[in-house]
Amino acid sequence: AFVGSLLQAELESGTLKIGLGILLVILGAVEFLPPRFSWSLPKRLDPIGGFLSGLLGGVLGNQGAVRSAYLLNYSLSKEAFVATATVIACLIDATRIPIYLLSYYNEIATAWPYLIATILSAFLGTLIGKWLLDIVTLGAFRRVVAGSVVIVGIAMAMALI
Repeated sequence: AFVGSLLQAELESGTLKIGLGILLVILGAVEFLPPRFSWSLPKRLDPIGGFLSGLLGGVLGNQGAVRSAYLLNYSLSKEAFVATATVIACLIDATRIPIYLLSYYNEIATAWPYLIATILSAFLGTLIGKWLLDIVTLGAFRRVVAGSVVIVGIAMAMALI
């Protein structure tokens, strides 16, 4: 993520977004296959997956979908999935935020009202998400995550985000 955030200002990310969007659609759609047709990425690719996730997240600023697609590869409980994704996000954001602050200070400084609204919305979303996590089944949780990954992938491939 650190390297990706440094490269973010230098790279044209349109082609990367389209490619990543297509990959996300494929990885998300796998979750909807019948069990006999499903597959997962080999665990030996974990270091490469982590590196690419961080790099693409830093460049494109859209790491959550990549992380979710990769975490679907594991048989995690919904609580472990959310906890793992959250810890990874916090660690990665700790490396990206200083770079973005240095690179885009003026833009960020003028957007502080939006930042406050976004932070408050994130807290509210966390409370609602915790409530929903307690009532949804693991299967439904995995389908919602996979469907969200597919939607983000389509939006990226169509250059909507």
